[in-house]
Amino acid sequence: MARVIKRARRKALGRRAPANELKWSGSSERVRTAVIEQICRDAGQIAGISAAVIEKAWIQPRLARRKEDIRYNYAVRFAMEKGGLFDSSCRGRRVRLTIDARNRRATETLSEYVALLRSNDELACDVTVSGADSARFPQLQVADFAVGAIYAAYAHKRWHYLNALKKAGIAVMLRALKMKTPAP
Repeated sequence: MARVIKRARRKALGRRAPANELKWSGSSERVRTAVIEQICRDAGQIAGISAAVIEKAWIQPRLARRKEDIRYNYAVRFAMEKGGLFDSSCRGRRVRLTIDARNRRATETLSEYVALLRSNDELACDVTVSGADSARFPQLQVADFAVGAIYAAYAHKRWHYLNALKKAGIAVMLRALKMKTPAP
């Protein structure tokens, strides 16, 4: 996965393209397509992608001041469940969760959450959390594009990126509340 961004940058922007960080939100259609194609090319290295689609308006008004934390905790718990971190058959497996270190609050929150799960003996795996700079850690950039594909599908009805990942054989596990329209 480390070379996905490099190959996509070269394909979409040419050999003399600057080696800056690629982000879904700041990328053109050409760059997005190139990155998704390169992810699909290396599909065999991806165990799967899990995501929770949460419409902000669905969170109860009495929880409004804590909406961000509630959405974050729900999504993290879901991803960890889909990743098998609570499954007793994975006992003893070592897992490192890497998060963009520039978001210090999210890194601290995830570390606290994992510590709480560990202290309650809920995790089957030995989980550690580490922060990395996404500009220097291309795997985080790849994750950003996978999340961007999911976001484009549900927020803008642009399913072609997400469908390309699925067609490449990448297991995409989504949890969407029943009010959400299903994928085509």
